Amino acid sequence: MSFMPLSRRVSLPLALSLALAFGLAGDANGQKAPQEADGDICQHTAALLGSASTFKQLDSASPERPVGAYEPSRAAPPGWSYPTVQDFPNLKGLAWRVSLVDLDNDGVDDVRFTAVAGTASCETSYFFKRRAGGGYGVLLHLSGEATICSGDAILTLRHAGKNFLLWYGAFSASVNLVEPDGKARRLCRIARQPGPAQVTSTCREPVCRAVARDARGWPSVREEVTEPLSSDAAAVREVPLASLQIGDAEILNLYRGHPGLLVDVDNDGKRELVLMQWFGPRWGIRHEVLENDGTVFRPVDPRKRWPGWPEYSGAREGLLFKRTGGKTYVVAVTPSPVGPHQARVARIYLADRSGARKVGEVETKADWKVSIDRQPSDRPW
Repeated sequence: MSFMPLSRRVSLPLALSLALAFGLAGDANGQKAPQEADGDICQHTAALLGSASTFKQLDSASPERPVGAYEPSRAAPPGWSYPTVQDFPNLKGLAWRVSLVDLDNDGVDDVRFTAVAGTASCETSYFFKRRAGGGYGVLLHLSGEATICSGDAILTLRHAGKNFLLWYGAFSASVNLVEPDGKARRLCRIARQPGPAQVTSTCREPVCRAVARDARGWPSVREEVTEPLSSDAAAVREVPLASLQIGDAEILNLYRGHPGLLVDVDNDGKRELVLMQWFGPRWGIRHEVLENDGTVFRPVDPRKRWPGWPEYSGAREGLLFKRTGGKTYVVAVTPSPVGPHQARVARIYLADRSGARKVGEVETKADWKVSIDRQPSDRPW
């Protein structure tokens, strides 16, 4: 991330965003901490972070007022009185969301341009301040540069009659007060960690109870899954791919070095071959299913072969197989869409020749534990 007050630009080391989650003092969950000026915005923000699953819940309470969209490649909308690409060439190439907010609390609205772009969904923001003699100047420039990405965001909050700037990450954040000269003063850092997970289930089938027991041993939601979660040993047999005839050279090359799982996914007495590989935090775990035509394993689209089969996005952290009551069940595990850093959802399916039927769900969810470091700094992040 980079920070630019007026015309001066200061680089933020990438490692700092990781450091926010460690060595934090003070606790928003009951321990006493020094009272902060500005209406204790730190305690207020900690309370918000303790209950919000994603930044979108915080953003819904933002003091910003939307103006509309600005695309530099097109003519400005009629009556447009805000900055344009002719004034600031750096606006070129992105689609901007424009809003008004008095960021520096001088009683005059500033103009915010925000864009999200790239495969990592990195955010860039400009805050423009109207000059006394006309036109605009840059009050603050916040650029992604691989730090405001993948769910991180720059938000504005209002508390006790003042507006504040919040750098939001899933597990860490910083609260800043911006002065009229564009300098940002950090008031505090806030860290949050998921506590012990609670396991719930929406069905009473024996397989749901079995998956719920397994779920208690899964890694913390905070921990990034780096390999598929383990299947039931009674349901699968692990084999090296070199021992099998694979009828697709591309798949064989892609999964080379990864073991295959022989499993009767549709309970017809014949084992299919399931391949899985971790493709990074953005894409998660991908899987392929291959059927044996008598001599060679060939890929099939499981969603067509067994209508109702879980989507790839529904098995980002694993496609498991559970053997219960003489049947094999498919268990697709993914972060919860409403609380991706707090909860996992395991959807359980029973497949046969006609398709895949959802049996139920098991969810693991943790409450946030929030802590505050009130050490102020002239370095905003």
